[in-house]
Amino acid sequence: MNMKTKELLIKETERIEEDALYSMKGHYNAAVTQNSLNLRLGLPAAIIAGIAGGTALAQCPELAGVLAFITAGLTGAMTFLKPSEKSEQHKSSAARYHSLRNTIRRFREIEIASSEDIDALKEKLYQYGETHDELNELSPSIPRKAYELAKKDIDAGRAKYQADKGGDE
Repeated sequence: MNMKTKELLIKETERIEEDALYSMKGHYNAAVTQNSLNLRLGLPAAIIAGIAGGTALAQCPELAGVLAFITAGLTGAMTFLKPSEKSEQHKSSAARYHSLRNTIRRFREIEIASSEDIDALKEKLYQYGETHDELNELSPSIPRKAYELAKKDIDAGRAKYQADKGGDE
């Protein structure tokens, strides 16, 4: 096999793997943030709605009305922001990037190293590249804070497998 071509294949797999790592971590962080928002809006809405109902029964219509307005505001925010739905979208995207990252790593470390069929390797790499492009197109945008946290975690070495860490880490 042409060593230059093999080096180019490896370099491209490393790019896809790195991007998948950052996207995976960013989407997982965004999913956690959206899930937290869902709880911060939904739980008070449910509690206040219960209190409003009890207050109405206790003949405190003014307080019941205020609590009903607060509940309406919280549930309206949940309906508009859809944090539960967004959390699931980010979690799903993260899982797909995670799968791509694992697949491309195995391809780089095992298949490229053991195969001499350059055309077959190139074809597979193009398929992985298309999968990567589709994920980029279909996934929701990663919020800046979620990306920054992902970068911080990755830079701190929190995304490495124990098997990939050196003996001195």
